[in-house]
Amino acid sequence: MNNILLISSVVIILSIVCSKISDKIGIPSLLLFLGLGVLFGRQNIFDIPFNNFEVAQDICTAALIFIMFQGGFRTRWKTAKPVVSKAVMLSTFGVLFTAIIVALTQYFFIGPTTLVECLLIGSVVSSTDAASVFSVLKSKNLSLKENTTPLLELESGSNDPIAYMLTIIFIQVLKADVHAGNVLFLIFTQFTVGILCAVGISAITIFAFKHFKIVESGLDSLFVIAMIILSYVLPTLLNGNGYLSTYIFGIVLGNNYLKSKISLVNFFNGITSIFELFIFFLLGLLAPQHFIPEIFFKSFFLSISLLIIARPLAVFVLLKPLKCSNNQILLISFAGIRGASAIIFAIMAQVQCGTCLQFDLFNFVFYTVSISILIQGTFLSQIASRLHMIDYEGNVYKTFSDYQEEKELQFIKLDIGESHCWKDKRVCDLNIPKDLLLVSLIRNSNTSIPNGKTVIKQDDELILAGQSFNEDSKIVLHQMAIDKENSWINKKVVEVSLPENQLITTIKRGNKTIIPNGRTEIKENDVVVILGQ
Repeated sequence: MNNILLISSVVIILSIVCSKISDKIGIPSLLLFLGLGVLFGRQNIFDIPFNNFEVAQDICTAALIFIMFQGGFRTRWKTAKPVVSKAVMLSTFGVLFTAIIVALTQYFFIGPTTLVECLLIGSVVSSTDAASVFSVLKSKNLSLKENTTPLLELESGSNDPIAYMLTIIFIQVLKADVHAGNVLFLIFTQFTVGILCAVGISAITIFAFKHFKIVESGLDSLFVIAMIILSYVLPTLLNGNGYLSTYIFGIVLGNNYLKSKISLVNFFNGITSIFELFIFFLLGLLAPQHFIPEIFFKSFFLSISLLIIARPLAVFVLLKPLKCSNNQILLISFAGIRGASAIIFAIMAQVQCGTCLQFDLFNFVFYTVSISILIQGTFLSQIASRLHMIDYEGNVYKTFSDYQEEKELQFIKLDIGESHCWKDKRVCDLNIPKDLLLVSLIRNSNTSIPNGKTVIKQDDELILAGQSFNEDSKIVLHQMAIDKENSWINKKVVEVSLPENQLITTIKRGNKTIIPNGRTEIKENDVVVILGQ
């Protein structure tokens, strides 16, 4: 047990180091996580003897459920809505066209495999990977013109369920376990059951958040985890598409009002980051122990054909009629990075098909994904720049559901004393800074909404709203307890010697909170809150 914990901590620390290194050298961090798994694998540094594809399938499936949910949960519908039709075309027909083109390329030029096996290969690698795409965009803060960023997010997040469905179909065809009529019924049930389950579970979840004190009891994250699992398991048991259900559930939940939405997004960001790291590390452990030239060169040929034939052709056929620019089509074609989902589907096919497969599908797809991440992930920003598609004034985080276009408001209370300069003045005559708003007035325990004619009286309490400070800065707050030996006792704030970049912001005295000025005296047992850098 201690060895497992030790290796886990070492892997996490090394992954953080790899993430920082990737930012410096421009190689996607997911590829470094994959390489880390290879180094820890059989006959390497730690020689971890893991080659159980059945266990890997179960673990990766569970992880992919949360990754799919987070892909939908973080999608900001307001930003994505203008490109929904294009994204749906790419995530459905685009996946199908890519699978067919890859299958034909494999069958006629790479081989030697049967046409059904080629269609299985095409299905496995037909979808782009949201984790890979947005790992690159976010790490380089790459915002793209012509609504390309939300288009890529929506497409890459929603096309895995279609690739999964195609993979299931061709696994059954390869096993001679399905007929044409069954395929049509399978497609119908996959979509219908998946969508209906997503809608029903979303409605139950939103109802629970509105009518039960889930947030107040601190059980919101646990409750959402349970509903995520249910959104996958229920449709799967009913022969529906669990991944599609989970993704739609994420979109619906992420675009409804939830009190704790931002904390939930941050929580699941952390969870999915760990899962992504773990998946790529685990897949690295399963990687071939030795370099296999024959499979590598076939994978390289397939990766290049995906990059310059299959993906561009599918994107051009679908987006050109929708009046997309040539530069946008070229960029979307290049941004079709393959990732963990393709390798997970390959594991699934390897496990379920067994001896029906005449070639090493897992290693074939492993090399293909590695090459895709290396080439496309590394050079995506350069290609976007060459195509003049970078929006330097944009913000890639606008595509996420927790993005705040308007700053969060912070409320402050202002007491009107006998000598206050606002006493006996009308609101319209007050010199209130333009970034502050007087939102309510408390007088004799009664709260009212003031207007311009409202007169401010002594002993009124005014509630003002302003933008909260959420910038990524080095400003910090720390507390200092004033004990009997502290030299600040009985000194006025103006007499306290502080560094130039520090300020006493509040003084806690018993149950009172004091906003100090220069004449405020500091007493024993006070707690002084200091702002500094």
